[in-house]
Amino acid sequence: LMIVWKENNASIGTIDLYDFDPMNLRAGVGILIDSEYRQKGIGGHVLNMISDYAFNFLLVKQIYAHVPKRNLASLKLFTRSGYSHTARLHAWIKTNDGFDDVFVMQLINPKLKI
Repeated sequence: LMIVWKENNASIGTIDLYDFDPMNLRAGVGILIDSEYRQKGIGGHVLNMISDYAFNFLLVKQIYAHVPKRNLASLKLFTRSGYSHTARLHAWIKTNDGFDDVFVMQLINPKLKI
């Protein structure tokens, strides 16, 4: 989904749900905001909107994100949005410097009892 700034109708980022698993009631979430629009609360607002959609329309039990350990801004964003750091995937992504770890961040739907 495109994130649009209402003031000028500019596309300023994207957010998506991926790896939707209806059997296990989960989906991954990915977000990208143009650097000019960061640090304005947009990321948190959009994450709340997508979690509301995932929990109340798709009826998933959880959404998760894989966040590179060096991406401190994203780790802060997901933590502020209620996600918990639940796992570390060692040497998960290739970088210019070799391989780096990724943190798994999860948000559990407190309303869905199964």
